[in-house]
Amino acid sequence: MNSVSNENQTHLPFCATKIDAKKVHLGFDGGNLTSDAGALILREINQEIGLVEAIASELTDSRDAGKIKHTLHDLLSQRIIQIACGHEDANDSNTLRNDPIFKMITDRCPENGDALASQPTLSGTSNQ
Repeated sequence: MNSVSNENQTHLPFCATKIDAKKVHLGFDGGNLTSDAGALILREINQEIGLVEAIASELTDSRDAGKIKHTLHDLLSQRIIQIACGHEDANDSNTLRNDPIFKMITDRCPENGDALASQPTLSGTSNQ
């Protein structure tokens, strides 16, 4: 695969859909790093087939609306994509909650977007 070089940046000829109204380019400039860039492809597939939306529409969210920080859709997106990337253990959520790629799968800005759910939140064991 040929890449396009511009001075100090190298971009692959792959561009994901916009996230938080910003165009996403994959590069190797040493900024926020992740080992799970393939999750963006899974995000694109999910957007095409609507898997998370279909699951979320069949579930009832009985949480106290005043205490919700993460939507049911975001929790499902985070957990499904983490499992698909080989992070079956929910404990991985504690380290992946600030990973730029996993933030992007829930339409958060990778640099300054809110952190994703922690393991207790995903497991439903937090003391709220």
